[in-house]
Amino acid sequence: GYKGYGIDQCSRKVWAHYGSSTDLRAQTLEPYAYIADTDWVIGNHADELVPWIPVIAARAQAKFVVIPCCPHDFSGRKMIFATTAGQSKYHAYSVYIGDLARRCGFFVEREYLRIPSTKNLAIVGRSKIAGDVDPSDIDSMVRAGEQEFVARVPDSVKNKERLLKRNRK
Repeated sequence: GYKGYGIDQCSRKVWAHYGSSTDLRAQTLEPYAYIADTDWVIGNHADELVPWIPVIAARAQAKFVVIPCCPHDFSGRKMIFATTAGQSKYHAYSVYIGDLARRCGFFVEREYLRIPSTKNLAIVGRSKIAGDVDPSDIDSMVRAGEQEFVARVPDSVKNKERLLKRNRK
C-alpha cells in the first residue's frame, strides 16, 4: 500500500507478475549523484551499492534498511576483511556498514530476518543520533565515491558479449 519505486540494473522476468501499477525501473545507478525523493531507501542484495544506502538516505533526510551481501567499498570494488577467531567476513562487513550508518548520523538497529539465506541481517536506520553529524564527513564519502566508483556491468551485457565472442570463433 506504499507508494514507491524499485531500481535494478536490469529488468527481471518476475517484474511482469507485479502489473503496471508497480513502478520498477531498469537503470544503472550512480550513487554519488543520486538524490532520493523518498521517506525510505531500501537496499535488498544491492551489491556494490550497499555502503551507499546510508549515505543516500542521509542526503535525502530519509530512513533506510539494507541487507548487506557481497562486501564492496565506495568504489564498487570487493573488500577483504581480516577476521578474528569466531568472526565471519560477513559479520565484519555488517560492522563496517553499521559504522558508515553511524557516521551518517543514524542510530543503527540490527534485525535478524527469518529468510532462507545466510545473508539474513538487516541494518536499519530509522532514527537519527542526538546531536549534529559533521556534514563534511558525508560529503567526503560522496566525493571519494564520485572519483572512484565504477558501476558493475549488467549480467545481460556480459551474456551478450560472451555470445558475440563465441560466435566469432
